[in-house]
Amino acid sequence: MSSTRCSRSALLPTALLALAACSPGEGPEPETQGPKNVVLFVCDTLRSDRLGCYGYFRDTSPRIDAWADGGTLYERNYSQGCWTVPSMISMFSGKYVFAEEEVLPNTPTLSEVLNDGGVFNAAFVCNDVLVRARGFRRGFHEFHRPPQGGRRATKLVEFFKDWWVEHEEDIGLAEQRFFWLHAFDPHAPFEPDPALRPDEWEIGDDKRFYYTRTADSVEEAKSNALPDSWDFNRAVTKMSKDSMAYDGEVLGVDIGFGMLLDFLEEKGELDDTLILFAADHGEKLYEHPLYPQEKNFKLEANGGYPQGVADIRTYSHRAFFRDELWNTPLIMAGPGVPSGQRVDSLSSNLDLYPTICAAFGLEAPEDLRGRNLLAEDPGEWERVHAYGFGTIASIEPEGTKFISHHPSRYLLEEDQPRPVELLHVFEDPDELELFNDRRPQEVERMNEVVSDWNASVQRPYSMDIPDEEFEALKNLGYMDYAQIEDRLKQAATDGDGEGDSSPESSEDGSQE
Repeated sequence: MSSTRCSRSALLPTALLALAACSPGEGPEPETQGPKNVVLFVCDTLRSDRLGCYGYFRDTSPRIDAWADGGTLYERNYSQGCWTVPSMISMFSGKYVFAEEEVLPNTPTLSEVLNDGGVFNAAFVCNDVLVRARGFRRGFHEFHRPPQGGRRATKLVEFFKDWWVEHEEDIGLAEQRFFWLHAFDPHAPFEPDPALRPDEWEIGDDKRFYYTRTADSVEEAKSNALPDSWDFNRAVTKMSKDSMAYDGEVLGVDIGFGMLLDFLEEKGELDDTLILFAADHGEKLYEHPLYPQEKNFKLEANGGYPQGVADIRTYSHRAFFRDELWNTPLIMAGPGVPSGQRVDSLSSNLDLYPTICAAFGLEAPEDLRGRNLLAEDPGEWERVHAYGFGTIASIEPEGTKFISHHPSRYLLEEDQPRPVELLHVFEDPDELELFNDRRPQEVERMNEVVSDWNASVQRPYSMDIPDEEFEALKNLGYMDYAQIEDRLKQAATDGDGEGDSSPESSEDGSQE
């Protein structure tokens, strides 16, 4: 049965009336009675291990934890990128990103498939790198960037609530609705509301961790010290404060998410709403040493390490595919989802697209990489991959993790062999040990796996975004990586001819 896209308008009432006018015969017949609402709540830069329901010792997420008890939690979920753009491109295209792709591919996005099926779509996005010429407006009847104060989840949800109340009568005309809310709190700079931090949170808990974890970098910091470089204690204090501030931002997200649950319950919608809680990637908070390229950037810029040990540890999110960055939360609760279940097999953010389609009774495109998690038997992942800044990562069900780096990350020429890391998240949960020398056959096998994967996901891609988009990236702290990005883009354009720099033509002018 063919489907017809209903007309869209910049005005919500008109858009919803157009949706209401679509008869059931104009779209795919739902296989089962699904939820009225599906909410995709994405928290930017949220690592799973900082939520109580994933085992964290601080009470950073009481509302999320309580809500998760009534749904299904995926313990080993992995994103498809180490920063927002590639991760969200994968989430909304249902496909892997394999290069420095900046714009959604010219394939049906999640929102476009839902639109074609008669589902009303609205997005409320707080990350500036997603609201311009990336293609994320495609398929949405409403696309909003809340005011700047809306980087906080509480402000985001307040904006969503005001929007809903203003158009409540018209919203009721839509039989099925999809809402994407994208919070931004745990992204640097970490500036949580000090009034939110509970009195029982002690910085000593963090200090004990960093004194132990970063001790192996002290001698290197001393050998590259400046006259006024920080001593070890000052560096540990800085790292600990950042860790606690990050936790404060997570608590802010929890409060905002709780506000959303309360609002949906107040409106009588919660019982008929499927909520998927996810993140685009996590965050590194000094757990591991930097790679040579990042250290070299700092030495060239400063002549040494002004912040001592803190300057040579992994911070923020780049191509550091340790679990702090790569293992992201995925929790579902609502109609059709088992309550109190924890899944310890691999899952992926690629699973979101087909799962949301299935929730609405719609057929997802056949070429998606993910699985429908609502199916009686979703199947198992053989392995999950990710890409970012020229680095490819793969993880397998039994815990083998393989990371293949762009040579420049180790100050090598581009035609030199790619440096690789073989890790094992079960045998070494802190990921401090490399297994390369002990398991050379595994290294050889995984190199072939990565090569085969890379060949299987090639497609034309667009890197044509406006200059102001790079300003947004700089403002979000990606300045140090401009050299990497430029270098890799040039290699992609001049090398094998796969790059397609033509601008995306499917921007639809949806309301912002």
